[in-house]
Amino acid sequence: MAIKLVCFDMDDTLLHQKSWYKLNLAFGVTPQEDNDMCEAYKNGTLLYEDWMRKLTEMYRARGTATKENALRALSNYTFHDGA
Repeated sequence: MAIKLVCFDMDDTLLHQKSWYKLNLAFGVTPQEDNDMCEAYKNGTLLYEDWMRKLTEMYRARGTATKENALRALSNYTFHDGA
């Protein structure tokens, strides 16, 4: 059977940067908001599903979740050696 799809963990595996962080900033999430949600998830006060729901609501409310913003944010990476 031919392989049809190969997936990689990008963040801190293939790339030096965190793609979700770059995407969040491009979509209007502030560094403080991003950090607060990440910390709330890590300490168990925010479930993953609620975190994603909250991000989606923020993206929609700010009107910056566009294909152009995503491509701009995610098109410039520094790869780890050997990636």
